[in-house]
Amino acid sequence: MSHFIGWVCIGLAAALVAAIWPFRRGVLGFSVNAIVGVSGAVGAALLGVPLGIYASRRDPLALPVAALGALTLLVLAHLLWSRLRHTQRLAHR
Repeated sequence: MSHFIGWVCIGLAAALVAAIWPFRRGVLGFSVNAIVGVSGAVGAALLGVPLGIYASRRDPLALPVAALGALTLLVLAHLLWSRLRHTQRLAHR
């Protein structure tokens, strides 16, 4: 259970760092960042065993994999948000 809490903490830490990017601000922005960060961290850590990156979920290598998953998903979400926002601006002209 402690490994799962570690993954969630890594996802939340990544969400806090992602709050400096130009994304939705306020409670909604942090909520979206937190959900995306935690989802990326937990998802990547859970996928590590079937992909053969490490042997067990309790392997210490799962923590950097969780961080990489959180950052990857946050970057993708922010790129998607920027793309949608840019498309909406062009449509309003």
